[in-house]
Amino acid sequence: MQALSVGLADVIVEALRITKQAGVSVETSGKNSSAQTVELLHKPDWIFGPAMKDVLKIDKNTRSSMLGDLEAGRTAR
Repeated sequence: MQALSVGLADVIVEALRITKQAGVSVETSGKNSSAQTVELLHKPDWIFGPAMKDVLKIDKNTRSSMLGDLEAGRTAR
């Protein structure tokens, strides 16, 4: 998992570099700044995992639309 999170951090850093170069401001999403998010993504899994549980809460009852389509017998055209 750490390789994925570090890769995502690298993508964020590159996106921030490009937007800064283009003179575009970036909004902060959630409690953390982009720099804080990048720092967190570089942490080991045992720190990153528990920290992200508070950030990425997923409703246990959520169902994907694809599952609904399959259960209803709908197919791609």
